[in-house]
Amino acid sequence: MLELLCEICRAQLGQFDPEDVKLPLRGDMFKPRGKGYPEPFKDSAGFMELICIVCGKRAMNVENVLTTKNGPYEIGGEVPAEKATDHIGKAAESRQDEIDKHFDDDGCPGGEPEESEPEEPTEVKPNPLQCTKCGKILKTEIGRKRHERTCKA
Repeated sequence: MLELLCEICRAQLGQFDPEDVKLPLRGDMFKPRGKGYPEPFKDSAGFMELICIVCGKRAMNVENVLTTKNGPYEIGGEVPAEKATDHIGKAAESRQDEIDKHFDDDGCPGGEPEESEPEEPTEVKPNPLQCTKCGKILKTEIGRKRHERTCKA
């Protein structure tokens, strides 16, 4: 059994057996997603009445192609191969060469760390809202100017 997905919103609608699905499509060719789920379509529904229960659009745009979790399935064609669901392991596997560059044969970090020159301390810019006489920090520049006129520090 393959999982049928809505072509528009990708919601899982139901299941179907590739051997039972033939043209013209009818609602009785599709089974519920699992125990306790409703039928995805009315049994008498034709291709134009196969409506997604989630988005309200037609579940498939082309009559001879069904969208599945594993990719598109052309009716009467080859069943799509099951995709790997471990996307994290797959991503790590695809980057393994990049990872191996940083380690030696024993699995220890390889090579000496690059030496870098110590950074010079950066000059601290004065705060434009700080009073130059007493160091008080004010909320606005206008407030700072008014304060500096009367500051007795």
